[in-house]
Amino acid sequence: MEVKIIDYRDSSAPKNFVQSLVDTGFVILINHPIKKEVTQSVYSEWKNFFHSSEKYDYLRDRETGEGYVPLEIENAKTKKLADLKEFYHFYQWGRRPKHIDLSSTDELFDSLLNLGGTLLEWIAINTPKNINELLSEPLINMINGSDQNMLRPIHYPPITNDMPEGAVRSAPHEDINLLTLFPASTKKGLQLKDSNGWWYEPPLQEDSIIVNTADMLQMCSGGYYRSTTHRVNNPPSKENVSRYALAFFLHARSNVVLSQTGYTAHQYLQDRIKEIGLDRNLDEYKKNGY
Repeated sequence: MEVKIIDYRDSSAPKNFVQSLVDTGFVILINHPIKKEVTQSVYSEWKNFFHSSEKYDYLRDRETGEGYVPLEIENAKTKKLADLKEFYHFYQWGRRPKHIDLSSTDELFDSLLNLGGTLLEWIAINTPKNINELLSEPLINMINGSDQNMLRPIHYPPITNDMPEGAVRSAPHEDINLLTLFPASTKKGLQLKDSNGWWYEPPLQEDSIIVNTADMLQMCSGGYYRSTTHRVNNPPSKENVSRYALAFFLHARSNVVLSQTGYTAHQYLQDRIKEIGLDRNLDEYKKNGY
């Protein structure tokens, strides 16, 4: 399998980027406008959060979706065992943990949103006319006014003997949104599945961003763009340390129609939240004083 490493500054980048999404479902992007120093600072900010007891003051809100999700809550669709990870759903309008500095997080969010918009433009320009005609509105317009774009800082703790047998850091799954952007994580482990069923572990480069297609793009394009299956494997024993990662979900506006049946982005999001176990009440964590 040939995995495209796309130089963002190259004149052929838009065409090659889209072709790689069609061929494999993902792209490794280099020389992009996201500052490595900002990404590293964001990791420092959220490491402090995950290692604090104050994180339980910001448990995920069932109505809005924003906030902290503890270990072993989310599961991949159709999987019974929950993933071995904790994370935070950070929205521009959401609660802001007061005990950490979020200045770099704000900067990274804005930069990834701008980059995501550019990548959607590349896709729109290089998508065949008959596929574009399937869309309920131009692709780039789908994120205009969206309040669901979200940054997810993630902590995968070391694997311990008391964790459920067979559980993994992140079971194979597809994302809900249009595109997902992954700035380089602190450790290896992410694997992506190509259109031929082969698993690929991208190289860990501090200055790269991995981009993959997600369910909403697959749905609105009639399957022309395939939602990328990916996972995070448990580490070998000699590398059994914490792994931190960031995922930016570029999400369609809630009232965007994704299919010919009138299925909206909001409806799809709510259905998927139930499938992956994120609709549960987390108050027990607060009451039990975790």
